[in-house]
Amino acid sequence: MFYFKNAAGLFFLFMHFTLSSQTLFDFSLQKNCSYYGEKMDSDVYGFASSKEAISIVDEIVQKVGLVQNFEIKAASVPNAAAVIEEGQRYILYSENFIQSVKAETGSKWSSISILAHEIGHHLNGHTLKEGGSRPVSELEADKFSGFILAKMGATLKEAQSAIMSLENDEGSFTHPPKRARLEAIAVGFREGTESIESNLIPSNTIESDKIEEPSSFRNVELPERTIVAKNDISKDEVFKIVKGWCKEHFSNCFTWPFLELNSIDSVRKKGDDKLSITGTNFNSGYGGASHKRAFKAELTFSGNSVKIYFEKEVSTFFGTSWDSCTKTYYP
Repeated sequence: MFYFKNAAGLFFLFMHFTLSSQTLFDFSLQKNCSYYGEKMDSDVYGFASSKEAISIVDEIVQKVGLVQNFEIKAASVPNAAAVIEEGQRYILYSENFIQSVKAETGSKWSSISILAHEIGHHLNGHTLKEGGSRPVSELEADKFSGFILAKMGATLKEAQSAIMSLENDEGSFTHPPKRARLEAIAVGFREGTESIESNLIPSNTIESDKIEEPSSFRNVELPERTIVAKNDISKDEVFKIVKGWCKEHFSNCFTWPFLELNSIDSVRKKGDDKLSITGTNFNSGYGGASHKRAFKAELTFSGNSVKIYFEKEVSTFFGTSWDSCTKTYYP
């Protein structure tokens, strides 16, 4: 459920803000990750972001080599939150909260770390899952925040300033204790510092140094004929279809930019109009690096379109999981 209600004539002038109309967001809030864990109202009023917030987000996105595919809004939320609704990603932040934290810490880095944390939720796929914030996902976002602030030139103390302002040291069902969050930021900060010292902004791949040509299928489980669907689609055409789907939908589905389809490792027919395949692809990652990831997909052919259910391996600081997305592609 997602709709907008324009409240015509209501305009507010905030520090660093551009005048804009007030908007009411009606979120289901099943997929949101907030900074401190306070409950969010379902009625959230949104406003145009400040130039400062937009500039911060632009710099963070550039540091990891991404194309921004989320909207940032000042909003009537307790602090800050990463939200996804009807497939659209948002970062919502309270201007009042941001300004109060900056005043309390005496540092611009506190607000930067908060926004980096919320971006980390989107990049780690947390907002694609039901249930919202959980301790492990919060630590992953904290670690990303530390990593980014190191690359942006902050000190460790500055990177931890927003969390240090927390009065409550204890954790909750949704958020880890303060000491754990400070540790996660410190670990991310160390990795960010090491990447700077080692000049680790690689254009080469991390897990493979060779991208296979479309014709080089290995261990492909095909019938005796090379036809894999009722529309007489060859092996190379399957490769082209999956690659085309990835170019069109991958970044919107999984945040990280798609780079290249590496290989298709198995192909199985499931009736006259379905294929089940596995393979590997390359997508962009932290610091602009290229990462090789496994995928599983089911292709359903219908007329001139192919509906693809795509599952992608996700490797985060705390282990491996899978994210999925279903989109239709017209070859």
